[in-house]
Amino acid sequence: MHVEPLMAIRWIVAGLFTVALVSAAELPADVRHLAGLAASLPPEFQADALLKIVESHGGLEPALKKDLLEQAASLARQSSQAYQKVAAHGIAADSRQAFQASASALKLDRLSLEMRAIRNMLPFDPIGARQLYQQTQKPVPPNGACRELLIPQLDDYYDIGAQVVSRGFTPKEISRQEPVALLLQILASAKAPYEVAPAARMLTSANLATQQFEAGLNAFTARLESISPDNRSFSETALASQQEIGTLADRAFALGIPRGTLARAYRKYLTSNYGAPRCDDSAGARIAGTPHTSAVDWFNQSDLRGDLPLIEMKDLTGKKDPNGKVQLDAFWSTPDSERILTAAQRLRTSPGGVFYSVQERSSTEWNQKLQDFLAQLNDWKQSGDESELDFFNQKATVYQSLIDLCPSGDGRQRMVHAFVDFLKSSNVAASAPVDWFWHAQNMYRRLRQSGDADASKLMAAYRGSGNLMLEVYAQFNPR
Repeated sequence: MHVEPLMAIRWIVAGLFTVALVSAAELPADVRHLAGLAASLPPEFQADALLKIVESHGGLEPALKKDLLEQAASLARQSSQAYQKVAAHGIAADSRQAFQASASALKLDRLSLEMRAIRNMLPFDPIGARQLYQQTQKPVPPNGACRELLIPQLDDYYDIGAQVVSRGFTPKEISRQEPVALLLQILASAKAPYEVAPAARMLTSANLATQQFEAGLNAFTARLESISPDNRSFSETALASQQEIGTLADRAFALGIPRGTLARAYRKYLTSNYGAPRCDDSAGARIAGTPHTSAVDWFNQSDLRGDLPLIEMKDLTGKKDPNGKVQLDAFWSTPDSERILTAAQRLRTSPGGVFYSVQERSSTEWNQKLQDFLAQLNDWKQSGDESELDFFNQKATVYQSLIDLCPSGDGRQRMVHAFVDFLKSSNVAASAPVDWFWHAQNMYRRLRQSGDADASKLMAAYRGSGNLMLEVYAQFNPR
């Protein structure tokens, strides 16, 4: 979101976040009204708004920026989601998990917003940023399972941790080795395979003296040896972990620090995970003989291995997990949704499978097909076999596809307003606001990326929608 005028800053800051740039009495009535609207938004959206103000306006006073960022972090702690999740590779795009990952990529979760506040504070108040970081409660995701196709993403915690360790301490605190103490504390919290790569990267990128780096390396290797196998997240992060371990080993070599403990710990990490029960679809089953070099191949061929034994097939005794079946919740699987999908596809391609041209989609015949489909779409109701959110995601996807298909003009504008009306009428805005908002943002993003002039018309429809979230979102985007 891009913040436009200074007025936008004033109504948010004065009305919503109680850090007054001017007194309430000096604000115009319409601005006070907007402030009241914004104050009703979910906390993650309030935090995001504060952060956008700071990020978009470098001229704010440091004291004000610090107040805004601290309030953003406080609001972030009330977010409905604790951390970001990413989808496992290869899952179907039309699935519940894929849409959950897309919404999560907005990074409106608690950890992402808190780390963003700290990142923004570091340049002008590194001590305050460190103190804010130390107040952060790192999420503890549940143990992974094969049926789970969403992987926790805690990278920001480690990446910001490296910056805090490097920049967030006074000379006196540095002399007391407090940065190293914080580094060791962060490393000690790593418990899952998805934390290996960011933890290694933190250690490599932090500004550490040789002895400090060696202490961190010892702590990292101790954690690496004790991480419990988790085939799902191990398989998804094996390549990233391999790359960061390689970079970490290079850093140790450059500093003249022995790498034997790192090599032994990484070897044990690989054999433990490759030898553990595997998910049915696990990429971790790729040991050798495929077009892609596995982590085992890389380790066996790298100079990091030194005199350690090769990892051989006999070391990799893992079998399929008896509970290793994937649980993918695919869309368009009910009879009604299948009919809608088939009918929607007929608006895109002719019976012979040829895509309709813009000229053909401007014809009277095609527009009659569209009207017939809209009547069918209007009658489509949630079935007992799908959740309200799943139904919403599918129907929102259809509306966005129709906006793409309609040539620019009155027909598309009617479709835009139908989409906005659909968003406004959905209960998902209250029960799952981030998932709901993703569709509103995604449609605007798609139109803008394609250079479509109708993007501004969509934003105008948001602005006049009467929906609080859409109206406030429109205040942060070009008119």
